[in-house]
Amino acid sequence: VQNGLLELHLGKKGVTINVGMGGADMSLGTIAGTMVGLSETISILRMRLGGIEGRSNLNAINQLGYTKNKENWELGIRIKTDKQGVEYEE
Repeated sequence: VQNGLLELHLGKKGVTINVGMGGADMSLGTIAGTMVGLSETISILRMRLGGIEGRSNLNAINQLGYTKNKENWELGIRIKTDKQGVEYEE
């Protein structure tokens, strides 16, 4: 749990700083962690919305992760980061 002593308020009176402990943690570390999570979410959404190939890739990545095999895990990461190509045929 992280608590701060100063709270920044933006309102009708302009910018004010009060002493308190009810604010949210807006540290650079928290913001950076949020951005990493957002990037991951966008990556997954692209696969889910990318047609049958994207959904198939996402499914394959998930299945490779469940095998507990290091090589399979690394293959899944390479597919996810587009370092490993995947071809589909009809």
